[in-house]
Amino acid sequence: MDYSRRRAMRTRVLKLEQGGFGIRERWMLLAAASIIAVTVAFVLANGRETFPAGTIGYRAGAVEAWVNARGETAEAPGAWAPPHQTAGYPLPELGPAQFPSPDGRAIAFVSTTGEGAWLISRLMVREGGVTTEVGQLGGGDSPALVLGGKGGARSRGGVPLIVSWSDGQMLAWGSVMEPPYYLQLAERGSWKTRSLPLEGGYAGELAWAPGGRHLAISTYAKDRTDHTILILDTAGSEPPKRVAKGCVMIWSPDGRHLALHGEPRTQPGLWVVSVDGEARRVIDRLGVAPFAWVE
Repeated sequence: MDYSRRRAMRTRVLKLEQGGFGIRERWMLLAAASIIAVTVAFVLANGRETFPAGTIGYRAGAVEAWVNARGETAEAPGAWAPPHQTAGYPLPELGPAQFPSPDGRAIAFVSTTGEGAWLISRLMVREGGVTTEVGQLGGGDSPALVLGGKGGARSRGGVPLIVSWSDGQMLAWGSVMEPPYYLQLAERGSWKTRSLPLEGGYAGELAWAPGGRHLAISTYAKDRTDHTILILDTAGSEPPKRVAKGCVMIWSPDGRHLALHGEPRTQPGLWVVSVDGEARRVIDRLGVAPFAWVE
């Protein structure tokens, strides 16, 4: 290329740069615009609120109604099955306080025996003709075993013994001794147990998520005027974490969200809380308690 042609090309480049942006600047501007567009799309996608599927049945006094997780009125399902239906029949020789597993093959019950001058109460499991002790509860004055819901928790004086099966693979119960209170877990078959500290009081309600990975616990203050909701991830090693104040807990069908009755004094209404702790009020009124979450 001769000198005159090279000089002409440099002249054209100079004219482009003198008339506005240079070629390099234009490429930089295009790159910046692309980055901004991607950033805006990311923010919009992550800022878009998502809601769990299904409809939540709740009661407010004598009124029964249904809403979705956005709080919008929904039609009642034609038919739905209560969670954790229990199969099998109680065994009379085990006494009146017993709780069959969902598959009906194991039964948890309380046995109180005399040992010298003392009475000792134990939590036992009967399965396949074999009876196993899974935990000591205390003296003979320990409360009778009750189911894991609010009705059971309020049906006894003092600290109740709340027991709940997962989908058949784990048994959970709350300690009945003096505080500090603990949650006890036993793996079915081996019945190996572990003990985890509870925040807010004793175990007043237990509710397993579908699939049995997460367990919701509503702890009660001793005077039963304050309730704290914790969620335990049984696949991890951390203790239950606090996610809300309230009671009366119902899991979503996907096992990732919890509908609950918020504590009237601090966060009244119907709330939906994720296992990650994200909370949203669905209905803002007193006396609203969920009873079902149907897909």
